Amino acid sequence: AVNAPLILPETLKVLQPYMRLVEQMGRLYTQLQPGPLHKIEISCSGDIASYDLRPLQAALVKGLLESVSDAHVNMINAPTLAKQWGLEIIEQKSTTPAEFANLITLRMMNANGYPSSFAGKPGSGDEHVEVISGAVMHGEPRIVRVGRYWVEFVPEGYILFCRNPDQPGMIGRVGTVLGKAHVNIRHMDVGPIVRTPRQRNQQQPDTALMIVSVDDPIPDWALQEIGAAGDIFGLTLVKL
Repeated sequence: AVNAPLILPETLKVLQPYMRLVEQMGRLYTQLQPGPLHKIEISCSGDIASYDLRPLQAALVKGLLESVSDAHVNMINAPTLAKQWGLEIIEQKSTTPAEFANLITLRMMNANGYPSSFAGKPGSGDEHVEVISGAVMHGEPRIVRVGRYWVEFVPEGYILFCRNPDQPGMIGRVGTVLGKAHVNIRHMDVGPIVRTPRQRNQQQPDTALMIVSVDDPIPDWALQEIGAAGDIFGLTLVKL
């Protein structure tokens, strides 16, 4: 656990579910977009912004570093470790609620990630994961945005990410293959692209982000079969 002796106990009690959320957001980012990250903005909107957010920064460093190194991060050493890794964290706070109450957003300011299975082709809009947003709902951490897609899922366990045309039949195809592989689906969500009102009025083919939470790892042959036709792509299995 993140050790935070300088923070009031009552503040820590309020922040703990958000600390868990931010840590998982960091872990998710390193798996979707591996590679160097030098500057990241953590933005908090709503009542949560009125608190001392150092524990959230420590949780973010913990999620980013512990998943790619043997570093042990706590409230005391988080700033030092971040500096050693060349990681600059910028904090933005607003007590005005955003799309969700107490929304936390990570923005990767100058990510230069390595090629990954999740990354899209140049010009697709999915070349890099630059935004991840989360909220705490009914006491439970939820991811509500990944890249340019609205989603909603609990960041834990094995989760399959893939993109597909926003059209009928995609969910059924994924479910059929996972059933054949005897992989149980716990949760599935299909998220649309985040659009402005003007963009929503434009007629253009849409891509959706499919999130599939499963109980066990998905065999390689099943992932290959899901993506064989080419219209379901960017398949990436993460473990949180």
